[in-house]
Amino acid sequence: MYEVPMKVPSILISKKRVPSRLLPKNKSTDCQTELSVGSMGAKLLSWVAVLYTNMDVVGEVNGEAEVKEVSATLDNKTPFVLDKIVHIKPIIYIIFLFYIYTTYNYGKSVIQSCVFAFILFVQQPKLHTFVALLKTQFNPMNQTQPLHSRFWIYLTERFPLHSHGILIAAFSFSAIGYSRLCQQLPNFIDLKAFLVCIFNTVSLFFLLRVFDEHKDAEDDAKFRSELPVPRGLISLKELRNIGLTVFVFQLIISAVTFPKMLPLYAVVIAYLLLMGKEFFMADWLKKHQFWYVTSHMIIIPLIDIYASGYDWHLNQRPAPFGLIYFFGVSFFNGIVLELGRKIRAPHDEKPGVQTYSSMLGLYKSVYLWIAVLFATLVLALLAAEFAKLPMGVFAALCVYFVLTLLAAVWHLKKQSSASAKIIEIASGAWTILMYLTLGGILTITHIL
Repeated sequence: MYEVPMKVPSILISKKRVPSRLLPKNKSTDCQTELSVGSMGAKLLSWVAVLYTNMDVVGEVNGEAEVKEVSATLDNKTPFVLDKIVHIKPIIYIIFLFYIYTTYNYGKSVIQSCVFAFILFVQQPKLHTFVALLKTQFNPMNQTQPLHSRFWIYLTERFPLHSHGILIAAFSFSAIGYSRLCQQLPNFIDLKAFLVCIFNTVSLFFLLRVFDEHKDAEDDAKFRSELPVPRGLISLKELRNIGLTVFVFQLIISAVTFPKMLPLYAVVIAYLLLMGKEFFMADWLKKHQFWYVTSHMIIIPLIDIYASGYDWHLNQRPAPFGLIYFFGVSFFNGIVLELGRKIRAPHDEKPGVQTYSSMLGLYKSVYLWIAVLFATLVLALLAAEFAKLPMGVFAALCVYFVLTLLAAVWHLKKQSSASAKIIEIASGAWTILMYLTLGGILTITHIL
């Protein structure tokens, strides 16, 4: 194979040194060291190194400056290649990385490749933002580009369907399933009703995202200029119009298919509108974070009531009492997710950006997360008891709790960006497993 030298750009090791497993044996990570590898291998290594070493740039105070420095080391095509890489399906992605590692001796086992691929996969929202910022350096984003293209990028960064969609689908499926388990009803609701439920619940959470964009616009412009709206990818007016379109679709679909569900839907929308106005007490809520979080988390059990209503309300039956416990689980799961995504490593805190670790301190914020996690566990156990679920469910819930606690212990020990990310991932995993265990898995077994 034709050999060409490649120099590792300094930016690739500005945040963390390129791991030795990414480099040929007996080679230093010094930015001036020449790496003699095949031309294709050199390109692949450089592309993956850009992703690996810069995944934490997004959201940092000097993030934009670093992106510009990265772009200075790349040719015009590289950002678009990176864009393709982060869109590859996970299994193909793992194979791609394994190919690099084994062919060019940048690793020793498939386990390393899988771990590396997993890290990049869970960081996809950040990676998409990072790649989008890189692309703007070569092809500045402007409002003349098709709205659908810009909106898809927005969704990828702020409302990724591959993660949010799965979580919300599990949320809706389990709410309906648990309702039926409480009533000892066999099978599941009609497929048509379930599909309408999924569409409406996913789109309701999207509307919540749009409302948050408007609510946080001023702070985002000051402190988070890397986000899609402040950086000019998409405007608030465009998002508002898309949100109105989604709202109209929800109304039409609900009115045509299941008009009985409109009253419950109206309650959710009314509360969402109040949230958009911060309940007409924005200043007071900002000074009282407990009430701010509480008032905003109520939307989750309200959507839960709406989703489960496709079982009991649609069939004109009273709601099972056990749903109170399930709604409590939803409320506290929302807080677990909220805390989990706003617990940072000390060096990742940004001026003007409110996180629970900055407001309460690292240890207090993690202890609060554990307390809320425990409250969720208690409510989940009560919900399982009311529905007379098997003992295996109780054991599984306790095992989930212990495993999730390990994320907190790890973060308190390491206090790093990676350990903070593990808390966020653990929060999402806990939530999905909680819903599936209470109402999802048993419902699936009944259906089969």
